[in-house]
Amino acid sequence: MSINNQSLKKAVDIYADAANLVLRLLLKEPQKDWTSLQLAKSSGTSTAWANHVLNALEKRGILERQRAGGKSRSKLLKPKELIRDWTTHYDFSKNVTYPFYVKTVQERNSLFKYFKASGIEYAATGYYTVSLLTGFVSGVPEMFYVYHPQKDIMYSDLIMRLSNQFSLLPVQKGANLIIVKPYYQRGVFFDSKFFNNEKIVSPIQLYLDIYHLDQGREFIKELAGYFHKEGFYYV
Repeated sequence: MSINNQSLKKAVDIYADAANLVLRLLLKEPQKDWTSLQLAKSSGTSTAWANHVLNALEKRGILERQRAGGKSRSKLLKPKELIRDWTTHYDFSKNVTYPFYVKTVQERNSLFKYFKASGIEYAATGYYTVSLLTGFVSGVPEMFYVYHPQKDIMYSDLIMRLSNQFSLLPVQKGANLIIVKPYYQRGVFFDSKFFNNEKIVSPIQLYLDIYHLDQGREFIKELAGYFHKEGFYYV
């Protein structure tokens, strides 16, 4: 059964997985005038979804739209208000975490070599990424979003395969590696990058992930220089 534009407009959630890719692009380049077609192509969404997100932001006064038929352009007006609203809607607990104990550095390194060779997406986040970027926290378990791009692979099967192949011991306490099944399967890997040979999430995703943690606000202040260097000025 098809969904008409009116019902889609009512149903759209600007923080949903596909829709929030549009937000990430807007926040990454807030000074840019975007067309809905540019946003759709860059985010991998449809122009209809891009337009619904833009319309929702316009209604909130966060974004300005200059309509000119197919050449309509949009520009973010209040990036700080957008990221502040996003943090109130963001809930890290929607992700599923799998804590493990990895016995040796060799096994750990073999696991990540396997990710790269198999096209499995991964990126560090949380306290661990804070520890990589600053000396503000140490001795925390490595935490990585991990996702296989093949849709027909069950995540539980992927976890079992990794556990068996790389001797990952499931634990309740004393984990040194936490694999996270991302609730936002596409968004968490947007604009991820390498830092000292470790692949980490984008500044936007890191901000969202640590904001509600214990001492999250302190971490954000400590990371202000990094955020600004990466063009994320909304802290």
